[in-house]
Amino acid sequence: MLIQFFNAYNCRSDRLSVFRQPFVNRWLNTAVAWELVLLVMILYVPFLQRAFGTFSMTPGDWMLTTTLDELDGRRRRMLRRLRRMLPASITLAAAEGTSSPGGGSFPLLQLPTRLIELSVSGLSANSLETALRATDPPVVGRIQRDRFMLDLRTLNEADLPLLASALLQALEHQP
Repeated sequence: MLIQFFNAYNCRSDRLSVFRQPFVNRWLNTAVAWELVLLVMILYVPFLQRAFGTFSMTPGDWMLTTTLDELDGRRRRMLRRLRRMLPASITLAAAEGTSSPGGGSFPLLQLPTRLIELSVSGLSANSLETALRATDPPVVGRIQRDRFMLDLRTLNEADLPLLASALLQALEHQP
């Protein structure tokens, strides 16, 4: 759909490049703006969704479509921020793995993903998982090869303060 906008600007002239004064045609700009507004409405306004048979993507859908490059960048930023927020007794490491969409309801579908491995000195992976599930809000990860992992497909950067708080809570309650 969006390629048609580029095509409309490209067809303005058979001799001039699309990159030479692309926004001089006020009527074309207005038409493209209206088309974008209508497209967003068709995707997000309920009665138009029913009329056109469309649906908006849920946060879960966006998580499934995140590329590995985006996950790598997010992991670098998150590790850097978390290391500044947490004491040295909490170790963070980058790892790779696969995700099963739908909490395992699609066992044959495995998406490559990026993980953050968490370890706390003095706590096993099982003890860390139990402690993090008991925090408020609970942190749910997975244990893989005796290591506690968080999948970046299910973790937002906005959640980092909550994650750091939960890790500190778990650290306080360790035996």
